Amino acid sequence: LKSCLCLMLDESMSGWCPKTDRLALEKCWPTKNRWFRLLVTVIGMSVVDLMRVYRNKDPTKYLEWDILKFADHLCAGLSEHLKRPICMTLPDSAQILRRISNQNGDLNAPPSESQRKRGLSIGNCLTAPCYICKKYEANGKYNRTSWECANCGTPICLQDRSGKRGRKRSCLYEHIHSNDDHIKCLNDGLAKNVFPKCKKFRL
Repeated sequence: LKSCLCLMLDESMSGWCPKTDRLALEKCWPTKNRWFRLLVTVIGMSVVDLMRVYRNKDPTKYLEWDILKFADHLCAGLSEHLKRPICMTLPDSAQILRRISNQNGDLNAPPSESQRKRGLSIGNCLTAPCYICKKYEANGKYNRTSWECANCGTPICLQDRSGKRGRKRSCLYEHIHSNDDHIKCLNDGLAKNVFPKCKKFRL
């Protein structure tokens, strides 16, 4: 089925116009995916059909154009899509976050037995429940993180969960800018771990 489908697509694209004027999209976008190949065929057919419409509307202008020139004319106004790099912006007062480590400075736990059998020399990264998430989440449903505040050592997750369960700010932003001494960073090197029940968010 796959080979027959590709053969029919080749014959379809070859029969639109003379070989010298062919778009040859199958050479511009080579693929082994038959569905993408079908999409390429539909795009090519659309360009050719649109060119016939333009020639019928204004034969004096478009009659002498070949298919490649017409395709360039269609794409002239398109803008290049630039992928924005995925980056995480932190508040200016946050300074930096650091990875959670143990007393020996290790960032990863020792490998488990199954990890050793797979040839791994280190285990999973060290994690702890996010302190700010404890304010909003029920017991046992805390989100774990591998990051902590560089100033006080409080575990803080990087994911922005604002808009969920009454959250208006990210965990990091709330930790830095809160006026509550139980939440904000006191820059004293004492990590916060147990969140007071009286401060928990209730729906």
